[in-house]
Amino acid sequence: MVCMLSNALLIAIDEIVGQLDEKATVEEKLRKAMSLALNHWLLSSESDQINVAIGAVMLKVSDEDKELLRQELAFHRRVTAATALPFVAVDQLIVESDKPEKWHGLSKIWGEVKRQNKI
Repeated sequence: MVCMLSNALLIAIDEIVGQLDEKATVEEKLRKAMSLALNHWLLSSESDQINVAIGAVMLKVSDEDKELLRQELAFHRRVTAATALPFVAVDQLIVESDKPEKWHGLSKIWGEVKRQNKI
């Protein structure tokens, strides 16, 4: 899949990647990247902040962790899309490839970072 990013998003990703510690855990990288994205002058929308933070982290983690992040993002997209429907069968949102026990908790980390930054 080809994804076109604006120059502003690419600049923000590059700046954030440069500030991530190679030795940090995935969760620590997510927290740092989300905090930096939340306060980045080029990122005005929450969607851009989240996507840039996760994109930056994906450039600094193993292939296995990239796949787990992709699965978690896909789940969040399904849930977001489902909220537009009048009735949602929750069991249909979860597919066999979902491995929530291994996920990093993107929503939880984002909420914590926002509270710490009083946003």
